[in-house]
Amino acid sequence: MEQLDNNKKICLTEHTICKVEEIHKMSVECNRHKNISHSQILLDMMRHHIEEIEELLKDNNSHYLIETGDLIVLCMELLLDNNVDLNDILNTCFQRFKKKLSNLTNQQG
Repeated sequence: MEQLDNNKKICLTEHTICKVEEIHKMSVECNRHKNISHSQILLDMMRHHIEEIEELLKDNNSHYLIETGDLIVLCMELLLDNNVDLNDILNTCFQRFKKKLSNLTNQQG
């Protein structure tokens, strides 16, 4: 992972972030007329994708991989809805997961 000057790591390339921002902008525009927040729309779509992923996995259908990718994009959109830096959030989450899993492994060992 490439390092930034301020000791933050780049998890997502600038190209990836631009693609997600482009999709997010289109999604906001597409849903602007609805009487529900864009974040809520994204959450509803995430629930739908999770259900679809579960069904596809149960059916041993590898299309669940594409639906999982869709879910990742929706999650990144939700982060953008809340004006956060995707790399900052990912770095924080990676550290949290590593710490939690290390603690669980130590408790089991």
